Amino acid sequence: PTTAPDGTSVIYHAPVGYIPGTTIVTKNGLGQTLGAVYTESSPDAGEITFTTVPLVTDKLWMQCRTLAG
Repeated sequence: PTTAPDGTSVIYHAPVGYIPGTTIVTKNGLGQTLGAVYTESSPDAGEITFTTVPLVTDKLWMQCRTLAG
């Protein structure tokens, strides 16, 4: 997801919208739990929201399913 962790942001975006319930998010290579660590705050906008601010040194990765156009 974008932007890179800056120690203050909790909202991150995929480059496109996604199908709700299909996100897989990792932080520093460890799977994160939907509903506990992050929420799918706006699937149409590609947005997820972390419950705790990721650190500047954290590496975030997001995989999701999108609608084929």
